[in-house]
Amino acid sequence: MSHRNRWKSRGRWTRLTSVALVALVGTALVSCSSDDDAASSSSSSGGGAFPVTIDHAFGSTTIDSEPQRIVTVGYNDEQALLALGIKPVGMVNQYPGEPDVNRTWPWVTGPWGGTEPTVVGSNPETTISVEKIAALEPDLILALYSSIDKDLYSTLSAIAPTVAKDPAYGDYATPWQITTKTAAKAVGREADGAKLVADIDKQFADARSAHPEFADQTAVIISVDTTPEFYAFSSEDARGRVLGSLGFKPAPAVEALMNGEFYAPISTERLDLLDVDRLVVIGNPDAAQAVRNNPGFQQLDVVKNNRVVYVNDDQAPQVGAALTASSALSLPWATSQLLAELTK
Repeated sequence: MSHRNRWKSRGRWTRLTSVALVALVGTALVSCSSDDDAASSSSSSGGGAFPVTIDHAFGSTTIDSEPQRIVTVGYNDEQALLALGIKPVGMVNQYPGEPDVNRTWPWVTGPWGGTEPTVVGSNPETTISVEKIAALEPDLILALYSSIDKDLYSTLSAIAPTVAKDPAYGDYATPWQITTKTAAKAVGREADGAKLVADIDKQFADARSAHPEFADQTAVIISVDTTPEFYAFSSEDARGRVLGSLGFKPAPAVEALMNGEFYAPISTERLDLLDVDRLVVIGNPDAAQAVRNNPGFQQLDVVKNNRVVYVNDDQAPQVGAALTASSALSLPWATSQLLAELTK
């Protein structure tokens, strides 16, 4: 499966565990160690902010004291913590087959430093190992940008206090602002989270002010592979939201294809739907070349008039991966890179 498919196919999380284990960890993990260097780090400690209660899709969770060992099972939740100066002890691997890739993106290299978190799950298999999570002895589990169901939430809650997605949004649909603020509240750093959001929102506002022409243009972001296959992302997807934050309008004909999903396939017979004012194509060089060679794609006005921006996925510069993550860490980097391409 291509890297594009790995990032596209965010499926439903399942668990690799046994009922017996759940019963065991429910009684065994009464107290949690905080000796590991990867646990929690640095600046403004939130010790005085507790207890805090957070509402989410499956009820509410109270966190009694500042977490020291956090496991993230949300798709990009670890980056929200890293932006707050906290290193989780466990996380999911978005790009299986490349064990270090989650620690080597340009926007996370500094925050991770030499820390190596335990990988507790993978995409697109979207399985998490409850055994691995339990072995890490977490005192908080975050599943903010995820699709965990009530059963898995109950399983995780038997290990440690668990915060699921925001109740107002569907699977993989919670805006980065809410993910950031929720993570910040969970670790007692609400002011830090609010500042992160305000700073990035200002970056978007500055971009809109500098480029008022974007407001009159429709834009679509798609992912491609070497087949080539075309997948358009919804304006409610993280990638689509970036275009909206820059001021672009969604394309109604493309939005009509979504049927409540965050993406929709575009057949080669309907490539005309991609004939918008600006088109952003996520794909590594071989995939981008396959798209350029597609006869139907070559006939689009957006292509003929050089209004297409091609960005790499997981090959440097990894703008596509940064847009997909759309975290408080990746967005400043991704936005500056994308703007440079859009305004050439």
